[in-house]
Amino acid sequence: MEKKSFIIDKSKSRDEEGNLIEITTEQLSQKAELIIIKIADHLFSQKLTVRRLFKSIIFSHQVNSEEFYEAIPLKNFLDVLKQINFKYDLTDVYCIFTKLKYNDEYETIDLNKLIDEMENYGIFEKTDNILGTNELFNKIYDLTEKTKFTFEEIEQQISSHITIKDQDTHVIKIDNLLNLINSKLNNSYTEISKECMSKIGISAENSSQEMISFEKFRSDYINYVNKK
Repeated sequence: MEKKSFIIDKSKSRDEEGNLIEITTEQLSQKAELIIIKIADHLFSQKLTVRRLFKSIIFSHQVNSEEFYEAIPLKNFLDVLKQINFKYDLTDVYCIFTKLKYNDEYETIDLNKLIDEMENYGIFEKTDNILGTNELFNKIYDLTEKTKFTFEEIEQQISSHITIKDQDTHVIKIDNLLNLINSKLNNSYTEISKECMSKIGISAENSSQEMISFEKFRSDYINYVNKK
């Protein structure tokens, strides 16, 4: 992940023409709110949630061994603003970053802060189609019971979707695993929760949020079944 670079450093001090930026706390809040309203309007008109709009660029950023947060790279966030026809300048960037940042260390938007802001405008995330860790393993267990598949047979079902990441790690695309669960159990799950990703997901430094470790997934599932 990039450290602070041209976007934030310039925004804090000078505009595109090199003039010092002077902005009050009230003006900062107003400018950030205009961007938030634009996003909320787009979500409402397109019947989207925050996660659906930013799905391809959300990643789990690990701060330390125990702390992580769901993040959107600032540059990618700005690309989405362009796509929804919001024209911004460096002052706008500084304002929205200041309002939605996790901290000053990285140029990222804190996804949960953005979700909280959208709730003020009646845009709520749907949680009934997101699987947590226990729910995921419950579904796999249900799959073995309903279809009489063993885990080994489920493994065969998704083996064509297992990617050799390196010599010791195999990963599965989240969508492929969810498609198997949905098709066999007539469900409509679209995501795996942050909590689940933190346990069986690949580190955000090495892969996208859309992958999970097959070895970790298998090991945790076996432990889950043994405790039932």
